[in-house]
Amino acid sequence: MPRGLGGLKIISDLIPLLPLHPVMHYLNDQALSQFGRCQAPVLQIESLPPGEIWVLLQGGFPNNTGYSPVHEIAAVKWKNGSPELKSVAEFLRVTGLGMDQDPMNTGGSISIDDLKPYLAPSAEVIQEDLYRLKKETEKSMQEGLRKRELEIEYLKEKRLAAIREKGKHLPKEDLDKSLKEAEAHYARALDRERDNVQLSVRPHVQILAVATQI
Repeated sequence: MPRGLGGLKIISDLIPLLPLHPVMHYLNDQALSQFGRCQAPVLQIESLPPGEIWVLLQGGFPNNTGYSPVHEIAAVKWKNGSPELKSVAEFLRVTGLGMDQDPMNTGGSISIDDLKPYLAPSAEVIQEDLYRLKKETEKSMQEGLRKRELEIEYLKEKRLAAIREKGKHLPKEDLDKSLKEAEAHYARALDRERDNVQLSVRPHVQILAVATQI
């Protein structure tokens, strides 16, 4: 250990920028690895009113490159059978999972079957908001796309003119080859720009956690 530290006596001298002790990073990774992609923890929080259920979700619309220009993390609060979309900040405040509070897990047992009726409707609530965000985002992205298409077209014509000027004395086959390669380059650039703004038809939604005191 002393040899590995290279003469440093405390771990904070070695890694002063890490917010957590390395052991906590390890434990955090171990905890996260217990949940698969289609699994989420159920938190029984003492501070929640009896019968109140919070479902934390994330969702979005990916584009053709796999990136999600439309992405949202939100919570759905269920009270007296009615859902209400809430912010993540509100979820953290109410459940006590914020950095300035100590959450209390009741440690009691709960039937997952009691929570299942809330999952699909919660996904529908965030989906509705995601469609709203998609509409707003697509309008902005389409405006940006038209601008980029004009820019690329301008650059292409400028490049083709330069090739024709420099290739006046080249054999026609060589000149045609250079022009074809340049056109293909700018066609790929246009395709990339269009792929960036082409969003999926349906959103993806994932349940991150469920909090309740049932």
